[in-house]
Amino acid sequence: MPELIWEGKDAVINYHHSIPVRELKIDQRESLNPEPSLDDNLIIEGDNIEVLKSLIPKFASKIDVIYIDPPYNTGNENWVYNDNLNSPQIKSWLGNVVGKEDLQRHDKWLCMMYPRLVLARELLAESGVIFISINEEEVFDLKLLCDEIFSVINYQTTFTIKVRHEDRILKGDKDYHEVVEYLLFYSKSPEYKAFKRSKDNSSIEEYIYSVEEINTDPETQKLGNKLVEVFKPNEYKISKSEPAENKLKKISIRGSIKDGNSSGRFYISHLEKLAKEMPSCLFKVPDMGADNTPYRYFLTPEGKKINGDYFQGVPVERKEVLEIPYPNFFDFEADFNDVGYEGGIEFRNGKKPISFIKKIFELSNIKSNPDSIILDFFAGSGTTGHAVLEMNKEDGGNRKFILIQQAEESEEASKQGFKNIFEITTARIRRCIKGVETAKDPNLKEGLGGSFTVVKLGEALHLNTLFLEKNLPSYEALASYLFYHTTNQALSNVTENTSHYIGKTENYKLYLIYSTDKEKLKHHDYALSRSKLEQILKDCGNGYQALIYAVTIYVDNKSIKSLMEKEKYTKKPIICQIPYQYLQINSANVLNNLEDSED
Repeated sequence: MPELIWEGKDAVINYHHSIPVRELKIDQRESLNPEPSLDDNLIIEGDNIEVLKSLIPKFASKIDVIYIDPPYNTGNENWVYNDNLNSPQIKSWLGNVVGKEDLQRHDKWLCMMYPRLVLARELLAESGVIFISINEEEVFDLKLLCDEIFSVINYQTTFTIKVRHEDRILKGDKDYHEVVEYLLFYSKSPEYKAFKRSKDNSSIEEYIYSVEEINTDPETQKLGNKLVEVFKPNEYKISKSEPAENKLKKISIRGSIKDGNSSGRFYISHLEKLAKEMPSCLFKVPDMGADNTPYRYFLTPEGKKINGDYFQGVPVERKEVLEIPYPNFFDFEADFNDVGYEGGIEFRNGKKPISFIKKIFELSNIKSNPDSIILDFFAGSGTTGHAVLEMNKEDGGNRKFILIQQAEESEEASKQGFKNIFEITTARIRRCIKGVETAKDPNLKEGLGGSFTVVKLGEALHLNTLFLEKNLPSYEALASYLFYHTTNQALSNVTENTSHYIGKTENYKLYLIYSTDKEKLKHHDYALSRSKLEQILKDCGNGYQALIYAVTIYVDNKSIKSLMEKEKYTKKPIICQIPYQYLQINSANVLNNLEDSED
């Protein structure tokens, strides 16, 4: 497979590993939910690469659909490369606007996109999909980049999207007018199966032809193993009238039809070579087709026409609904023209129409999954969240969105009284939920309902300096972090509880004895004592092996062995003192490494 090489690739290829996980801190005041939580719709403020890394402990392999609309790198967007890598070359890029004349703008764009897409892939469910909007500036680089990250076998297609009229030229400074943009579509793995659209196949409106045989004794020819009647141009009559069950449908023999069915193959094998010598002749072929007529009519072309035709009756056993592939072209010109004020917020720089996002949802088939999670980490005006709320309103679904947007200042935001784009994102979703008075859509005018929780990034979770920080991470944040880095699995829901249980894998149950109160951590109640170990082992049972995290440990191997013999436990618990022993563990395969510790 071809490999895409660019300046800075060596520096960014492992950059995502060095980004710390930060605690996801709920902003109760800004949230639209009396009981905000990380299981709500989320609007997260922060640098998307830091947020993506911080989502992994809770959402790894949980996201069903990702849609992003990144900078197109046209040179006119005023985007700035800000990933502070430990590379002299990349450090020289920091803080500088990437303009049209920047000879390294494509390298910078690829350096920005690569680690974000790597983290996005980690968040996707095995059957999950990602859609990326882009234009001609980076579409070819992006295709090769995604082939490398998601694998070429998981490439689904590239949709061409018409976004403006060919005569609606906004600027005259280009040699060619861009009428279309592109939408790249990848799955995480072959577990995703392409979804097809349904087409009504019950109509008979195309069955309008009748054939009258004027010559009652036509000549015959042996073609293959069939004795075929041949009607010359003046020996038959074809007429059109109102559709009826007993009439015929005319099908042109071209493209895939030539070898896609028995009629096409018969024509190509026997009649195509006769077409020049016998134009406009009708051939009546017996024992062909699956309709109510025991024959099939074929018509050779006349004049400059190239393709022949055949006439088919209504199939005897036809499906009322057919599943057919989606086209790789969609015309959203009118929708893009009217997008400016959608959602009660003006946002003219790259705003996408709701109808376009809902088409993406249709293509990903999340209509069949009312509990799916949708992520957009270039959230902008919040169209993706709006579309999720609208879809839930239409079918009663419980889909959740995660929108990530930096608090980026912009002239457009300040004109509307907002400090930054993040405030635009939040304001739009709030208005969509509560209602937009000026909306034409009655549902949006009334309000789509729902809720959201605003999240900010807290301190980085560095276990080696955990107790040196002024504020300790929440129980949920530390539990999710430890669980993911121990098992490589996300932890969905966890709250501090008396059993200290946080989650399980196929063979292990994990426990965390911890408090955010440093004074409590000094107390006997928050240490792993013999009585607490006995409680945990009873909860764990013999079906699993216990893995216990604790700050203070008051049990030794002798007391553990004694307790196991007394209660007849067969699997020795694995005990990790945090942060010290945890830091000695290789997080990717901790459970495998600790198998030997059972004895």
